[in-house]
Amino acid sequence: MITTLLRAANRGVTITSVWTPDFLAAACARAAGDQLRAADWIRQSADVPMRMLVVDQQTAVLPVDASDLAQGALAFRTPALRQLVTNLIEQLHRDATPPPLQTDSTNRRADVLTLLNDGLTEAAIAARLHIHVRTVGRIIANLRNELNVSTPFQLGVAAHQHGLIPRPRPTEPERHHQPA
Repeated sequence: MITTLLRAANRGVTITSVWTPDFLAAACARAAGDQLRAADWIRQSADVPMRMLVVDQQTAVLPVDASDLAQGALAFRTPALRQLVTNLIEQLHRDATPPPLQTDSTNRRADVLTLLNDGLTEAAIAARLHIHVRTVGRIIANLRNELNVSTPFQLGVAAHQHGLIPRPRPTEPERHHQPA
């Protein structure tokens, strides 16, 4: 669908689109990231209630279940409903921000490694960094491949050895107080 949208925009089709930051990050990581970030019709906002689409200013499309897109979608040609969805998309688009032109993949890798080292799961890391869980998994897989390791423990050791994770600050030794 993303490639179709990019092709349509390149042909001059007017598109207004607002994506959640995690969905945009995941889409950019999968394919055509530079094109998506440069597209002036894409904005990002954490306030997107669900995926919505208006096609050729004629048909509004909404998911049957916003949490499960596999359930399908409803298409409305009724002018009042179409206008309602169009107005909502346009309002979200006005209030949203453009996507960042570049992501700092080195910082993202370091953030993922640090949080992984702190014991967070891939899902918790994704939530903390506002990226898709698959993006976290891909970063970890790439690091494992790059460092030639296979387990999370080996990844942590290799990341420390290569200076990819800052060394923890030493803590003061515990003082044992003895009764007088």
